[in-house]
Amino acid sequence: IENKDIDYVLAIYRNHSISGAAEELFITQPALTKYLQNLESRLGVVLFERTRRHVKLTEAGARYIKYASQIASLEKALEREMALVKYEEQNSLRVGYSNTDVRNYVIQAADSLMEKNPSLSIQLEEKTSINVENSMLDGSINIGFLALPETIHPSLSATVLFEESILLAVPEEHPLAASGMPIRGSKYPWVDLGKFANDRFILRSADARFREIVNKLFDQYQFSPKIFTTTRSQHSSIEYAERYRVCTMTTESFMNLKTPGSMKFFLVGSPMETIQVGYVTRKDSPVSQPMRDLLTEVYRLIT
Repeated sequence: IENKDIDYVLAIYRNHSISGAAEELFITQPALTKYLQNLESRLGVVLFERTRRHVKLTEAGARYIKYASQIASLEKALEREMALVKYEEQNSLRVGYSNTDVRNYVIQAADSLMEKNPSLSIQLEEKTSINVENSMLDGSINIGFLALPETIHPSLSATVLFEESILLAVPEEHPLAASGMPIRGSKYPWVDLGKFANDRFILRSADARFREIVNKLFDQYQFSPKIFTTTRSQHSSIEYAERYRVCTMTTESFMNLKTPGSMKFFLVGSPMETIQVGYVTRKDSPVSQPMRDLLTEVYRLIT
């Protein structure tokens, strides 16, 4: 029994037809029919009962499929294991991260690991969350830290690290800066975002996932913000908002890094809007030891 035998028989079984299997395998139907006949002749048993439209497993075919499926699964496990060895031998890691609070944990974790292991190479790339996801899909990075989308690509696996609140930032001299409703368990009050429909806003660039979430907030309150300018990072958004005395949107975790004294911050949304931050890996790629070490260090810093 050869690997091709198993691949071909499993394809016929999955498609319930020789024509469908031939299309999947990129060979002609007559060629696959001939191959199956030769295989059954070698084995001395009939694997499929043929009809005009479908094929049906015989008792021998059912037993063949049982073990063929196990062999195919072991082959995939072997490929993953060999890829894992390759990653570990390379002792390198390509990491993408978006400009959320997770960036600081990732940078600190990478620095700590490379200090402990000078032979370890970690390449860090800052991108928008959308570009982090795309880089995972094309294989240019091994792991990505980002603001997670509502639905993840089926080739990727996503894990939530933490959830953070979205905040409205307004100049302290704003007429509504002293308003807001206290929220139990939060140091930030809640305010009706609709009352700021006539204000100017500094927002993240249109290709940022954070902007997608903020746009949904504006849609919820049925107004389009008057955009003063756009920026690539939360740091710039806050800096410009302070300088030009306009409103912006940020996250609760960003306030752990910098709390501008000339701005007031409010929870917004009904229900209050949050954003999930986490990491993504490819389902078909092994988790290398450097990746495990990085995740362990990131979790340690977060907790």
